[in-house]
Amino acid sequence: MLVNFREIQHDYYGRVEQPVLVLKTPDGRIISTINNYFNLTTTLRFNDVSEINFVVPAFTDGVKSNGYDEIIGIRRVNIEPFGDFVLVNPEINGDGIKETKTCKAYSLEYVFNYKRLEIPAGTYNFHDPTNNADCITQMIVELMPDWSIGNVDKDLYGRWRTFENVDENLYSFMMNTL
Repeated sequence: MLVNFREIQHDYYGRVEQPVLVLKTPDGRIISTINNYFNLTTTLRFNDVSEINFVVPAFTDGVKSNGYDEIIGIRRVNIEPFGDFVLVNPEINGDGIKETKTCKAYSLEYVFNYKRLEIPAGTYNFHDPTNNADCITQMIVELMPDWSIGNVDKDLYGRWRTFENVDENLYSFMMNTL
């Protein structure tokens, strides 16, 4: 996750302003903003899955919180300047008088955990910009068609790697095995 900390909004006194949370469908269409949330915490990690946590009350001053009923697992939450996060089964808490949803969301690379990569034993090219047919990068893009391969260092063109039978989630493969 890349974060441009210069984009974080500050008030007149230099305090960080509460960011706007935007609820989205899994394919990125906007559903609504999430208002009246509290206890926002962020755990930003370089080269790993980042996490945000927040709590949304069902009602504030007798008015239903915007988007409350649509806050469910697998939906996305956008928080600028950090990007999109995937909600993981928000927990409903209530005492009969008030109700809240405690939300945990992981950065988008978390969805790579839901895809399984199976590669038979053999030797494979990492990346070939002229013929990417049987390359590792092409196998990854086929599993994650909404993602694309960005810049690949030229030193990695034509690099070959031998694997035993691979059968693991895509994120683990990319971060550990590959």
